[in-house]
Amino acid sequence: MAAIRGTFPTLTFDGNTFSFGHLAPLSVCLSGQGKNGADVRVRISYQSHVFSRRHEGNPEPVTFTDEAGLRRRFCATRYAFSLRLPEVCSAMVLDNHPTWEMRDRNQAANLAVVGPHLVSGPNDLIIYYLFPSRSAHHDVELVVKTAYRKDIDFDRIRRRFKVHQLIKTAYFKGIKIPKT
Repeated sequence: MAAIRGTFPTLTFDGNTFSFGHLAPLSVCLSGQGKNGADVRVRISYQSHVFSRRHEGNPEPVTFTDEAGLRRRFCATRYAFSLRLPEVCSAMVLDNHPTWEMRDRNQAANLAVVGPHLVSGPNDLIIYYLFPSRSAHHDVELVVKTAYRKDIDFDRIRRRFKVHQLIKTAYFKGIKIPKT
């Protein structure tokens, strides 16, 4: 499982300084949803892809190395959206948004969610995964891998879940979701 990152270093890009205090991990609670009516405490954290893009080679500026040791470049558009991520991700969990499994460029399975209502067209997409927490203060970790705007045709997405369903599966079964 990935380590939970508490902070990102400040970056300077095109003469501007960008900080990331807004991406500190946060906790939300699903009241009474756990074993014997206990609360399920979910920690939401973020990876650096929420404010960066893949490095495409020279002459692009390399601003940092990501969690996997790969070169990334800062993206002002993703950074601007990342300022809303704590609010968006908290709502995603607390309001039990629809979610589904999708594959990325590496054919890895991820979960995606855009909001409470699925309307085909341009959507703000949140890509994340879940796993049981090793922390004494949390039960499930929700790690946001990336977030960006994308055209989505919901007629093509057949199997949908609700976020609570998947959080509770990770909690009760003690497994990573998605499995791959």
